[in-house]
Amino acid sequence: MSDNEIKKDLNFLIVDDHIINLTLLGKILKRNGYKSIYTAKNFEDALRLIKKMPIDFIIADWHMPGKSGIDLLKTIRNDTKYQHIPF
Repeated sequence: MSDNEIKKDLNFLIVDDHIINLTLLGKILKRNGYKSIYTAKNFEDALRLIKKMPIDFIIADWHMPGKSGIDLLKTIRNDTKYQHIPF
């Protein structure tokens, strides 16, 4: 398997409270050949997905209502199971 094929098998999680941003980022990733793209509209949904499936990379909005992308980053960095996920 080539490096390019490995990169395309990554599981991306996009976290944003604006549907336009979720859609746009998802389309950009798909257009570049990435297949596994998951979305969440808030901190709680994102954390649920992170715990449910292997996530390889997270793109998150820093300014969301309630808990922000920064709160999500701090939460996963404090759990050894998820510290490896690039943010």
